[in-house]
Amino acid sequence: RAPPSLKMATVEEKMATVEEIRGKGGCEVCARRLTGGVLRIGEASSTPSSSVCPFCVGVLQRIRQHVDAARALGPFSDKVTLAVAVPPAIAIRDFAFGGSVKDAFRTLLMEGLSAEDSKVASGAGSARGAEVTATVAADDRAALEALPARVRPAPLKGPRGKRQRGGAPPPPPKVMYAAGDVSRACDDLTHEEKGRLVAALCCESEAAAPASVVFSCARESVYARGRYRKLSRVMPQTPWFVDGRRKGVASVEEVLAEAVKEQTGATAVKFRSSGREDCDVRMLGTGRPYSLEIVNPQKTSVFSSLPLDVEAAREAVQRISRTKKAPVEATFRLVDRNEAHTVDADVETKTKTYACVVWFSREVTPQKAATLAEIKNLQLQQKTPIRVMHSRSLATRERQVHWLHLDVINPHFGLLKLATAAGTYVKEFVHGDFGRTRPSLGSLLGTRADILQLDVLDVQGQGDDDDN
Repeated sequence: RAPPSLKMATVEEKMATVEEIRGKGGCEVCARRLTGGVLRIGEASSTPSSSVCPFCVGVLQRIRQHVDAARALGPFSDKVTLAVAVPPAIAIRDFAFGGSVKDAFRTLLMEGLSAEDSKVASGAGSARGAEVTATVAADDRAALEALPARVRPAPLKGPRGKRQRGGAPPPPPKVMYAAGDVSRACDDLTHEEKGRLVAALCCESEAAAPASVVFSCARESVYARGRYRKLSRVMPQTPWFVDGRRKGVASVEEVLAEAVKEQTGATAVKFRSSGREDCDVRMLGTGRPYSLEIVNPQKTSVFSSLPLDVEAAREAVQRISRTKKAPVEATFRLVDRNEAHTVDADVETKTKTYACVVWFSREVTPQKAATLAEIKNLQLQQKTPIRVMHSRSLATRERQVHWLHLDVINPHFGLLKLATAAGTYVKEFVHGDFGRTRPSLGSLLGTRADILQLDVLDVQGQGDDDDN
């Protein structure tokens, strides 16, 4: 262990200490950090010795390989943060030999990442933040056994796995130790015990395996908004299963999520929209506003400031739609988190325009149909429809039909266009839902009416124009 007065030592004394560390099998990085030298990744050996450094268990000895492994997760922006988790084998060595392997590892790794991704940090790449986690694993048994039995910490009790029916017994739980327990054990050592610990750790390195480092990267979410057009009558907006069986073809959410994951390598895509349409209803016109949270996107280009290529994503939606026979069209634009979350903020104040094919039990003349055009802002009383009572609370809701226009195709069929307030049940307005919606189209015309096909033509609210 380096003497406490090393910072005040002469050059000759420092060199003697460096040679002593090298003589015990220490790597070049440990020789510099334990003698107060400035750490530079360029001074680390590109071909480390086959023997394991007793001072860092190979963590700093193989820093160049670890930097390469971390770079493979990039490119990164200038907002990289690094979290390092070390095992008891490292913590005990830090106490015995001095210094901090964890701090030195973080310093050198950040230097290596900055050197590789300088073009990204200067603004050529994404400005998204990334959190890199390095988990160091080593064989802790020898280091813990080198501690006197009187201070040796007890392992934490982890949950045991469940035995599989008719299968082999579960593997034993992983042995883990609390960092605080290891630290307190080291602090309780006497001077003689510290000396024996140093000697034991130096001897143990001859047969020790180098520590392993596993990297993971979590990036900040990216947000997108746009509008989608659903051109199918057998396609739900979100995945729909009844008794474990899928209803309809792939959903709008699944098509958009698959296209975005393909472009960004995201681990998840969260979908939200401004309302929804039934599976058998098409979404036409300019489409329905929606937003996506793209969680932990792993792909980005150093040649573009955009983490999502919106044109490539649009083409991917078209291709996936053809493959799944689920016709969807969508636009994309990148937004911040706040704007993405406002896509459904004013859902109750939006105006929606519909077109539907309707049937009448009695003949309806063009003159009678023309009377509907005179109705403005018709107030409705709608009880919870029978078809959705399994998922909606029983209530009577006030809704409004802003205007109506009926084109008579023949005496028993017509094309109805109407604009309503958000939340209006249009199907029930047409047929009345056994009197649960008052008034209804049928009651206005004095006949029984039913709806054959329904399309949404437009969904418009404040702030939606940017999504077009």
